[in-house]
Amino acid sequence: MVMGYANVIRWAALMVVLALVLLGGAHVQEIPITSAAAYAEKIYLQTDAEVYTTDETIWFNTVVVSSQDLSPTALSGVLHVELVASDEHVIQRKRIKLTAGRGGGRWNCSSNGSSSI
Repeated sequence: MVMGYANVIRWAALMVVLALVLLGGAHVQEIPITSAAAYAEKIYLQTDAEVYTTDETIWFNTVVVSSQDLSPTALSGVLHVELVASDEHVIQRKRIKLTAGRGGGRWNCSSNGSSSI
């Protein structure tokens, strides 16, 4: 019987596995497989009002949760928030410190259309 090289390798691998199983030496270690989806987060931002006029303060709270079980996550420590005008240009950016997935802040809107801290 003539066997090709690939068949010899397959046969040898099969014999090694069979010997390990029969001798009780085969131990399978389970390695958890994670994907990028396991680390995905959802961001919720809540404001104190739906509409603001000039010279009002915009207060907001944020919660960053795990996309798997929707519990607050400690994966991210900082949330980047932008105040965007109706013409879609960014008025101001803030970095919000997150503690156990929660954070908050405010924008003081001035009558000239800009905002200040």
